[in-house]
Amino acid sequence: MTARTDAQQRHERVIMMVLEVDADICTNTYGSAPCTAAAGVGNECYNTYATCQDKANFTRGTVTTKFCSRGQVVPGETVRPYVSGNASITPTEIQPGKGLAMRSQTSIKLVDEPCPDHLEDPYAATRATPAQGTFWARYRARNPNLVGRPARVRRGYVVSPFTWDTFQTELFVIDAVRGPDTDGSVTLVLSDPLKIADRNMLPAATDGALVAALPAVADAGTAQAGGASTITLRTGASTVDGAYNGMEVLITSGVGSGQRRIISGYVGATRVATVSVAWAVQPTNASVYEVVPLSLNVGTDKGAQYPDPATSGKPEYVRVGDEVIRYTAKSGDVLSWADGTYRGQWGTVREDHDAEDAVQLCRAWISKRPWEVLRDLHTESGISASYLDTTGWQLEDEDWLNGGEITAILTEPEKASALIAELLQDVNAIEWWDPVQQKARMLVNQPLQAGTITELTEAQLIEGSVKVERQDAERITQAAMYYGLRSATAERDQAKNYAAAAINIDVDAQSAVEYGDTRPSVAKSRWLGAANATFVRQTVARRVARLRDAPYKQTFRLDPRDEVALGNLVTLTHRALTDATGAPKAVRARVVRMADKGTHFEGTALTIGYGGLRYGLIAPNGLPNYGSASEAQRVYAFISNNSGRMGNGDQGYRII
Repeated sequence: MTARTDAQQRHERVIMMVLEVDADICTNTYGSAPCTAAAGVGNECYNTYATCQDKANFTRGTVTTKFCSRGQVVPGETVRPYVSGNASITPTEIQPGKGLAMRSQTSIKLVDEPCPDHLEDPYAATRATPAQGTFWARYRARNPNLVGRPARVRRGYVVSPFTWDTFQTELFVIDAVRGPDTDGSVTLVLSDPLKIADRNMLPAATDGALVAALPAVADAGTAQAGGASTITLRTGASTVDGAYNGMEVLITSGVGSGQRRIISGYVGATRVATVSVAWAVQPTNASVYEVVPLSLNVGTDKGAQYPDPATSGKPEYVRVGDEVIRYTAKSGDVLSWADGTYRGQWGTVREDHDAEDAVQLCRAWISKRPWEVLRDLHTESGISASYLDTTGWQLEDEDWLNGGEITAILTEPEKASALIAELLQDVNAIEWWDPVQQKARMLVNQPLQAGTITELTEAQLIEGSVKVERQDAERITQAAMYYGLRSATAERDQAKNYAAAAINIDVDAQSAVEYGDTRPSVAKSRWLGAANATFVRQTVARRVARLRDAPYKQTFRLDPRDEVALGNLVTLTHRALTDATGAPKAVRARVVRMADKGTHFEGTALTIGYGGLRYGLIAPNGLPNYGSASEAQRVYAFISNNSGRMGNGDQGYRII
C-alpha cells in the first residue's frame, strides 16, 4: 500500500490542491559577466526576459512559484495562499470515434493583493523605491509570456507528517491568463499540452515563389543530328546561348531512346546542346527528345524556409499549383532535382507554372509505422517528445497495426491536431493526455488487452450514482473505407479520387429479426494506400464488430479508495444493466472520463462492443488445456471444436 492509497482508505480526509507555475528566469547576476547591463544599483532588471537590459546574454532558467488555498500550509516551502475557491475542471474525455480525445481544461481563480517583493525580486534590497501595486500586477508585467509555459496541479491528502507522496501531480500548459477582474482576481486557464497542436499547422506555411516560369517541357521535338556528346535540337528551339544549361535532355523515342543527360552548354545560333556525359548510343535525326528544367528559384532569401535534403534526413517535396515536385538538393534559394522523373510526384501531373506561382513546402512519409507518423505530427507541431508515450505507442502498433505502414504526403498547411485525429480514426485508435503520467497515451480500439481489468460492482459504485444510457446514434451495420488517393492534390472528399475501397457488412444486424435497418459508416483515407489493402479490410471489419450493437455509456461515482485511471478497462456489474433474466450483467467497458472532485471521483465508461464475441490473444508456450486453464489464462485463445464451442460448452474464440 502506498502513502496515497493509505490516505484514501481513511474515513476522514483533508484534501489539498497546490498550483505550481513555471516561469523563465535569467540565471545571471545583474552586472556580472556575462551580463553587461550597467544601469546601476537600484535600477537592476528583475531577471526576466521582459525586463532584461542585456538580452543578448540572457541565460534562460526556470523558477517555480507555488500557490495554495488560504489556511493551508506546506511545511518548509514558500507557498502563496492565493487560490480562491475550488478549481473549475473540465477533464479529458476519450471519444473513440474521433481519435483524439477532447482536451482537458482547468480554471483556477487566484486573489491579487499587495505583498512584499523580496521573494520575486532578487535585487529588492537595493531598489531606490519599494515595490508598488499587487502581486499579480507585478508578476504579469515581468512575465508577459506565461501562455504556453508549464504548470502543475498537485492534488492529494494532508497527513501528519506532511508528505508529497499522498499527492498526484498533473502536468498542464498555461492556456490563458485572465484578469484582473472587478474584484482584483486573476484566473489561470490550464490545458493539456496537446492543446499546442490546435495552434500549429503542418506543413509550415512558406512564401517562396517562382522567380521564373517553370515549364513542364522547355523544348521538345525531333533532333536534327547528334554527336558523341552533343545533340542538335530542332530549328524552333531557343536562339539564346545557355538557354537550356543545367536542364535535362531525354531521348523519348527513336534512336537512343531512354537516355538522359544534363546539358552543360548550349549555342543558340546552331541549336547544339553539349551534354555532361557522352551518349551510350549517339542520337540521330531519328531521335525524339524533350528538354526539362531540373531546378527552381524560390526568391531572394526565401531558401531558408525549405529544408536541405542532405541534412533533413527525409525526402523533401514542394507543391507548385497542383503539381508535387521532389527536390534532392538545395543551394541558397535554388531547389534542384536529379532528373525529370522527380516532377509530377504522388499521382500529380507535370505542369507549366508561371513566375510568381507559390512554392509550398510539403511533408511526406514513406513506409513508416503509424506510431512514427503520429510522433512526427506531434513533435513538428511543437509538442515536446518527452510528453509522448512512444514506448507504449510502439507496443500498441506492433500488436494491432501490422500492415498499416504509412506512405502519405501533406501538400498544404493544415491544423496539426486535425491531422492527428484523422490518422487515429483511420487506424481505429484513440489518444488522450494522461496528466498524472504526464504523457500522451494511445490505444487501438481492441476488444481486450492483457493485464489487470478492474472489477467495479455495487460494492465500489456509490449508491444512487450509476446511470446508463444506450448510444443508439453510434450503432452501425456496415463500414466502408476509400483509400489510395489518386493524386496528392485532388479533392479528398470525393470518392472518385480514390483508387480502392473496402466494405464490411453485418448482414445479420441488418436483417428483419435484428435491427432491420442499414447504418453505413464511410471513411476516406489519404493515409492508407494500395499496400494497405489487407489492413483496411481488417479495419472496417473491426469497426463493424465494435459498433454493430449500440454501446452503453455508464456514469458513476467512486470513493477515492476505488480510484481508476482514465483509459483503463473495467468490468462493470450493476442492476442498471441486466441480462434477459433480470440479473446484473457484467460488461466490459473503457473509462473515457474521470474527474477528481476531491471527496469522490466522477467517472464515465463506454462499453467496448464487439457484439459479445469472444476474442483471445496468441498464447505463450506452456499453457494447459482449456479445461484446466484458469480465468486469467483464458484471456488467451484456445482451439474450439467444429461447432465453435469449447469442450465444456463455452463460446469459442474469434480471430480479429
